[in-house]
Amino acid sequence: MKGNLLINLGSPKQLSIESVKDYLKEFLSDDLVIDFPKPIQKFLVKGIIVPLRHRKTFESYKKIWTDEGSPLIVISKKLAQRVQDETGIKTEVGMRYKEPSIKDALNNLINQGCEEIRVLPLYPQFTGSSSLTSINKVKELKKELNSKSINYIYKESFYNDQNYIKYLTESISGKIPDNIDYLLFSFHGLPNRQDTQFEPSYSSQCKETSRLVAEKLGFSEKQWGVSFQSRLGPGWTKPFTDKVLSNLPNEGKKNLAVVSPAFYVDNLETLEELSIEGKKTFLDSGGEEFTYIDCLNDSDFGVKVIASLLEEMN
Repeated sequence: MKGNLLINLGSPKQLSIESVKDYLKEFLSDDLVIDFPKPIQKFLVKGIIVPLRHRKTFESYKKIWTDEGSPLIVISKKLAQRVQDETGIKTEVGMRYKEPSIKDALNNLINQGCEEIRVLPLYPQFTGSSSLTSINKVKELKKELNSKSINYIYKESFYNDQNYIKYLTESISGKIPDNIDYLLFSFHGLPNRQDTQFEPSYSSQCKETSRLVAEKLGFSEKQWGVSFQSRLGPGWTKPFTDKVLSNLPNEGKKNLAVVSPAFYVDNLETLEELSIEGKKTFLDSGGEEFTYIDCLNDSDFGVKVIASLLEEMN
């Protein structure tokens, strides 16, 4: 019997200061996220980043939190259910940080009698701080749960997968305004040292995803671009999304559409950083129309991509 495990990043359990602090501490204490020696990492996380950022992060979550909870969690669960309905195979979702946990998801699949578990981190582009840490967590739990007899199959990335590009393009195509001047592909940023840690580099994966989609959309090279958001400090991948949004109106690109293919499911970085703050930056800089194109989420396109990727893992 087969089972599917979809993995996403995670979110605070509740909309509270303490829950946000707790989430940030766990997330940023991952050695693949802040990859400094442990004493330096602990000092940065507990002494600087969390104390300085937790209230701002809490206020950001307040803008997007729903009656059902965190959008990332809610949509990821809906996606897993729709994939299960589509494939007829038991599908669980686990968060790398907080709940629903990867451990609980694996236990559910094991208790259902799954002898093969296909593990799909919901990150199209491979990085150590997203895909690898998720896969490593499953491998760690495999030993802890005494599930060595189970066959685990892992998908590391799908940034150039034919079906992913096809359905992502179709999803974007249906949401682009007729009067668009420019399409911006905004990806989550990385420290430069992490960008080139693996081959192909993260930034080159992002550019390839964007190029393939832009070509299918029929866009010329002057009609689209790539930027990187969510930086924590200097030495991160460029160009920075906020700087690009400020500059585009001065270049005559005043009707803008933005999409963020680094994320499969809408979350804080897309719903607040791009759709709210990014829009304000662009319009305050002289832009006239800003269209945020949502992630694949649990849409028909989103389900088709996941179902096809899982099928390829057979």
